Amino acid sequence: MTDAGVFTAKGVNEVGEAQTSCTVQVSKPMEEPKFTSLLRSAKAVEGSPIKLEGKMVGHPMPDIKWLKNEVELIPDGDRVKSFVNDDGTFGLIFESTSPNDKGVYTAIAFSEEGTARLEPEPKFLTFPLMYTSLYV
Repeated sequence: MTDAGVFTAKGVNEVGEAQTSCTVQVSKPMEEPKFTSLLRSAKAVEGSPIKLEGKMVGHPMPDIKWLKNEVELIPDGDRVKSFVNDDGTFGLIFESTSPNDKGVYTAIAFSEEGTARLEPEPKFLTFPLMYTSLYV
């Protein structure tokens, strides 16, 4: 049962009647951003795709900002894409990895209710003929 809806009050007596209505909306309470799962492991060979993915909650649904080595990363929308789904799943997709992709990736969730920072845990990205580290 919900408290949302249209409520009507009606008064009647011997001289007539009067009626008024109002609409009540119930919304989800505001909630600051919070990560509910860490970025998942990613391992790729140069030229192959990878997806860094995690999950968050918050109301309204937070936006995500990415950092690479503590510098803001703005995905180009072509080779590197950022996404946030309605269920709170978010991530960064690399359509084709390159040696320049190695680094420390940090996700920052933000909304009018606050900010949360997902600190990375070390992961490794392997390229042919050379080994480099990718922290996600």
